[in-house]
Amino acid sequence: GRHLLANLQAELGDLAGSEQTWISLLRDYPDNASLYVGYGRLMLNTLNVDKARRLAAEAMRREPYDDEVLYLAGLCDLVDGRQSDATKHLETLVRHHPDKLASGYALIMLLEQRGRSRDALRIAQQLLRASPDSTTILDVVRRLKVQTHWSMVPLYPIMRWGWPFAIGIWFAMAFLFPVVAKGLSSQLVIGITVTWFVYCLYSWVWPRLLPRLI
Repeated sequence: GRHLLANLQAELGDLAGSEQTWISLLRDYPDNASLYVGYGRLMLNTLNVDKARRLAAEAMRREPYDDEVLYLAGLCDLVDGRQSDATKHLETLVRHHPDKLASGYALIMLLEQRGRSRDALRIAQQLLRASPDSTTILDVVRRLKVQTHWSMVPLYPIMRWGWPFAIGIWFAMAFLFPVVAKGLSSQLVIGITVTWFVYCLYSWVWPRLLPRLI
């Protein structure tokens, strides 16, 4: 009952309530490895990786060969950049338990939303190695490769903050720059205008062209 309640609370966005439910369960059943896994996944989904890793370690002490335990430990290793430690775990688990892809995919999306595209790419690549027939993960890997390519660095603000950033820059150039330009030299105004035009053109063309080149 409380196990389901903790998961339901997390799904409804009550993360603090879900955490308290897991803590209550662990007080009553301190040797139940699956409870450490459930609590650890909650922490991982909120990117509290240190606590998730400690919970995974507690679960490993109790059930070192359990599928859920190994999967949680593998994801923690990947988020921390310890790819070699996670390879064997994830390859075995995802190959024999394709349903585990859902949790890995959710973590990838969360990392991407937090601006940690390189971490998301590392996890996506590992999951793709473990499940090469997954077209969903393949598409995610391709998209993240584009986002993390060195040539996309100038477009990071747009990728990070999206339309609000683009609208803000457009507003600044359309309304504020003409006012400021009155006090600048003509050469500087021309330079800024040309740079702005090139940046706009780059932001429209390059993200569409790059996927065909990598």
